[in-house]
Amino acid sequence: MIDWHLVHIEGTGHAEGKGCEHIFSSSNELACSTCHASPFHQHQAIKQHFSFWDEDKYAALSTFLRNHYQKALTAVQTLTAELATLKGVLNLSDTYFLHFHEQECSYLNGLNEVPLKDQSVNQSLVKIHIDMRVDGAYSRLQNAEAMASHLEVQLGIDKWWEVRSDHYNHFCEEGSLLNYRMALDELEWLVVMHLFELSKLSLLG
Repeated sequence: MIDWHLVHIEGTGHAEGKGCEHIFSSSNELACSTCHASPFHQHQAIKQHFSFWDEDKYAALSTFLRNHYQKALTAVQTLTAELATLKGVLNLSDTYFLHFHEQECSYLNGLNEVPLKDQSVNQSLVKIHIDMRVDGAYSRLQNAEAMASHLEVQLGIDKWWEVRSDHYNHFCEEGSLLNYRMALDELEWLVVMHLFELSKLSLLG
């Protein structure tokens, strides 16, 4: 993980590593105009946006490089002076900073391994959680059996239904029809919602 962290990569400087995020965040405004457009117009709008974006960035490239170069020179001068002051106050040399960096990497790499005490605690918690789930499942099974017995008495069922029996097949068909009607209701809701959205854009046809 730390091998790819910008702090531990030589030469990154003050780079934030979010160039792609800046590019795609600028394209968020396309969502409103391309939401109800055809695929052709969607591709056209996206292509035009990034073409204009490239042209604008290229036109401002020289200013961008000059400003960042000046900031880099200022940062080097300021940080060099501050580092020299800290080295004098704390009596440090350049080799100390390399040692500090190695210690930090070793510490962060050591966090990947869970201590033995924490491992035992985690295992105990997992076992307790599993026991609770087993107890809960058994309680739900008992409740389901009691409910089934109650329904058998109310419905006058003296013989259990068997798989592929007439009663079993009948209620399977009823369940399939119920799921079909629920799917139709959801489809109707989606169509009506889409029509309302189109009516707001005066695109209802």
